Amino acid sequence: MAIWLALEKVFTLPENTFCIYSDSLSALETLAHPQTSTHPIASEILCFLARLKAGDDCEILFCWIPSHVGTPGNELADTAAKSVSIDLNHPLPYADIKKSLLIYVHSLWQESWDQQIHNKLHSIQPSLKLWPVVPVRMLDVKLNRLRIGHTRLTHKYLFLVSGVLLVQHAM
Repeated sequence: MAIWLALEKVFTLPENTFCIYSDSLSALETLAHPQTSTHPIASEILCFLARLKAGDDCEILFCWIPSHVGTPGNELADTAAKSVSIDLNHPLPYADIKKSLLIYVHSLWQESWDQQIHNKLHSIQPSLKLWPVVPVRMLDVKLNRLRIGHTRLTHKYLFLVSGVLLVQHAM
């Protein structure tokens, strides 16, 4: 949205050469590869850029600057920018809402997991990062059983007891 607001300002100025600095590398990459962008705000920015460049031969350069944490003036600017509430008249894209919701749910899940210290799987995996999924389900099940220690070697007695019970019920 900051890039959108900067372009609106560019539209009102008489000059025709501008440089817009941003610390959002993902936003700049989205603008650099318009064919892969599905974000509605990025699409609006790209349309606005095309109009600016076509109208009066405007030249706009985008420049990425690394996050400026630790720089006193920039931290003050970031704080001021976050405190401003602007009515943007743009609906939030579903992907942004989904990502925020997933991060929130994962943090709740991790919080609950951190309290389960007597769970034997907790000692193996204290952080709830997901393991990569193997495309073949049978191999994925075997890998997960190995990870938590549920193998025929360690739980053979359970398989034998249930097997005996199944045979008795079948007769």
